[in-house]
Amino acid sequence: MIGNDIVDLRQTRIDSDWDRPRFLKKLFTSKELELINIQPSKALQEKLVWLLWTMKEATYKVVMHTEKRRFFAPKSFQCTLYAANDFKLETKKTTGQVTFKDQNFNITSELNQNYIYSYIGKNNVFNLINFVKGASAVQKSNITKMNIIKEFANQNNLTSSSYILRKNELGIPNIINLKNLKETPCSITHHGRFSGISF
Repeated sequence: MIGNDIVDLRQTRIDSDWDRPRFLKKLFTSKELELINIQPSKALQEKLVWLLWTMKEATYKVVMHTEKRRFFAPKSFQCTLYAANDFKLETKKTTGQVTFKDQNFNITSELNQNYIYSYIGKNNVFNLINFVKGASAVQKSNITKMNIIKEFANQNNLTSSSYILRKNELGIPNIINLKNLKETPCSITHHGRFSGISF
């Protein structure tokens, strides 16, 4: 089981107006909304919104791997933080559980003032990517793919030319060994200045 998601907090402040009630009601269950609303400051509410979102997205990627289908149903993923009462602006790492149907997924999240990164799985690599100013979405995607292949090759003591990254018809990525055609499922996330991979 692998899945991950990252949010660049600076980018979300440019792209999103997160505190609109209708927006929040589309994404979060009543229990999650209650947890968001009891936070004592807007800064904590914002951090919690994006934490819960990354938890849902990482779990969605796991479910998509197993169910082999795409869907949008964020309220079907119920998030629970194991230490919800201790959640603070300075929280650096937290764990929790996401429930989807009758399945429970343990999840780890790393947080700071720049990003929130949530993941399910053992081999997680986080990268800070310094994109060239003005780089297009395609250029950013290609840089991310090159970094993924390089990191995977390094962890397997091979050269990056031995691998390619290919997505299937659902958009699920696999790292393919060009010598034996073995496929390794992976989960990729990138947003703003950051990327991450799980395999």
